[in-house]
Amino acid sequence: MSVLDASVILKWFVNEVDSDRALKLREEFFAGAREIVVPDLLLYEVGNALLYNATFATDEIQEALNTLFGMEIEIITPTSALLAKTIELARSLNVTCYDATYIALAEELEFEFVTADERFYRKVEKNTNLKVPVRLLSDFSIGH
Repeated sequence: MSVLDASVILKWFVNEVDSDRALKLREEFFAGAREIVVPDLLLYEVGNALLYNATFATDEIQEALNTLFGMEIEIITPTSALLAKTIELARSLNVTCYDATYIALAEELEFEFVTADERFYRKVEKNTNLKVPVRLLSDFSIGH
């Protein structure tokens, strides 16, 4: 049971380092072996990242976002309580509200949080106040 951030989901659409690991998580989802939940913010982040990737045309960006809806991963709209937790985490971790949203959601659901953003991971990994595991995508094994 995982909350994935945009840095992981983007690797489903752009072939880059650790895309194989990200695709493995997606395969596990399709096989029913992994539940994936994301905040609605992810859709904007993925759309924005693809917009600034010169290889993606407008219709391809829309298709990528439609793919996420079609997968039926759970997309969460924030509540007042989740936003309050986000603000609290952003301040205590000294990160953006955007980044803190994923951890707040993971804590609310008691899911692990997975990121491919190594700088962000290094900033939060040793925080003993977090109530959920924070995992770096490159640490996942992709056994065949």
